Amino acid sequence: MKKMIIAFGMALMLLLPGIAAMGLTSPFFGDYIEMYKGERMISTFILQNMVGDEDITVKVTVTEGNNIARIADKKEMYRVPFGRKDIPVNIEITIPENAEAEYPVKFIINQIADEGKGLSLALALEKRFTVRVLDGVRQETNPIQTEPVAQPVVEAPARQYLNDQNVRVIGTLLIVIIIYFMYRLVKKHKKKYNLV
Repeated sequence: MKKMIIAFGMALMLLLPGIAAMGLTSPFFGDYIEMYKGERMISTFILQNMVGDEDITVKVTVTEGNNIARIADKKEMYRVPFGRKDIPVNIEITIPENAEAEYPVKFIINQIADEGKGLSLALALEKRFTVRVLDGVRQETNPIQTEPVAQPVVEAPARQYLNDQNVRVIGTLLIVIIIYFMYRLVKKHKKKYNLV
């Protein structure tokens, strides 16, 4: 019975999909950016999916600083194919004329679990930064980005009927069936020869 439990545990491990590792690069160093009253700026963060072997879909949500920050791409779901490191998330920041000295901004990137792939481990990234508001006017020698970076063309993947997940499931079922029949065979021979 212990062997059956171990075999079942091994089968479950084989069913777990690989964890797709997403990353996020920031357009600035440090934890803050400086802006002036009445100013509007686009800050572009770049999503990447360089580890694993699967495409991922993520949802981006601004959870703090909604009074000055919003997603400029007019969408909140982004598909990041495996091997891509150029999927922009454009955050628009608008500072009012009667602005406070600082605004904390936070957005969360949640990986959407693929329900059709059995058990899955979804990841989430959080990006925080502070917008410091300065008096005066921005100098022409220090320009800022005011237009969103265009979304690249992301082609739909070719449909695969025998993908990695299907192979994993079929292989797991075969292993469980082989272990079961080996167990029955050993049990039958023990009875036949009166072995304990």
